Amino acid sequence: MMPLVGQVEKGMTEGSIEDVTARLELWCRLTPKGLAFVELHSESARQRVTEALKTKLSERAESFHEISLSPSSTATEIVERLIGELDKLGSGVVSVSGFGPLFPPDKPPAELVSIFNFNRERLAALPLKQIWWMPQHVVEALRAGAPDLYSWFRGRWCLEESQRGAGAWPPDRGFFEMEESLTVEARPESVDDARRRAAYLVRRFEQALVDQETPREQLEKRFLMPAIKALREAGAYAAIRELQWRLHRDASNELLTTLDRASANPIDTAHFGDAEISYRNTLERRINTLGDVHPDTAQALNNLANLYTKQGRHTEAEVLYRRALTILERALGTSHPHVAQALNNLANLYALQSHVAEAQPLYERALRIFEQFLGSAHPYARKVRENLEEMRQAQRSPT
Repeated sequence: MMPLVGQVEKGMTEGSIEDVTARLELWCRLTPKGLAFVELHSESARQRVTEALKTKLSERAESFHEISLSPSSTATEIVERLIGELDKLGSGVVSVSGFGPLFPPDKPPAELVSIFNFNRERLAALPLKQIWWMPQHVVEALRAGAPDLYSWFRGRWCLEESQRGAGAWPPDRGFFEMEESLTVEARPESVDDARRRAAYLVRRFEQALVDQETPREQLEKRFLMPAIKALREAGAYAAIRELQWRLHRDASNELLTTLDRASANPIDTAHFGDAEISYRNTLERRINTLGDVHPDTAQALNNLANLYTKQGRHTEAEVLYRRALTILERALGTSHPHVAQALNNLANLYALQSHVAEAQPLYERALRIFEQFLGSAHPYARKVRENLEEMRQAQRSPT
């Protein structure tokens, strides 16, 4: 196991300008490339950290760049422009700011969140050390709406300088995961460690509920979300299902969505029965709270269909996949990337059963949407092309 190295000075106040600067400098020194974010509450504090970091990096002749996002006519243009600017830089450290105006706090743009999420592999593949400066509401929008992209951020810190008075307690470690040290490669916790951490966070959540001083949804974000994240990264799926059983009756829709996505991972066949009950409970809650025509309801249907596919219950899976597709088309339109994903899922089911005539038009339609919306070089478009070609090759091969 790779040893822990480069510990940040313990005398610093967590979340201070000096602390965040030191952590970023250490991350830049140990990380060859990747994504990190800093939740900020003050633009002036961000500028002070940026200037201090720039000075530290110049001492070892490492290039430092700055990009400020600006609103464009479409979400796709915003993301493509960012990727284009990053691609021109080649290497070094890049500070990316300007997220606040793009994400109104009262109504985060779902399409922009989705486009960022779809392009996560392109962003992470760039040979740069990217530091994204995001207000709290942007961090929450990405965590809730783009959990796959969120998981790619290996450095996560909170710049609290403007909010903390002298002698105040530092913020809780739960959500922002202020690490005492960094490794060259981030490693997931063991299942036992993740279970212990999750149990501690759940206890903190339950204790805070008794105090009744903070709204439940805020407590869920502070304690339960990081508990689920720790379990998911460690592959502790049984523990996630235990949380589903324990929390599903009173949980907020956001927490249910997080649990749903976290448990939608490879499932041990010994737990198929438990998983089906959990997925059905989630689906029922989605319908009761969100209605029959909502993307989250479609996601719950899709997760249950995935489970049925793994069990070989193809007829039941087909019904659910088609129902999810219909919901997404009504909610998002017929040319949305989520619709393309649903088309690909249904096509995969047909291909699995060698139903080429049914699968081919679905693959082709999904491919057209991905290419139009994300470009022909996007990994999702490439994957659908591969699926389509594999099916065609299997059809041509002699039996």
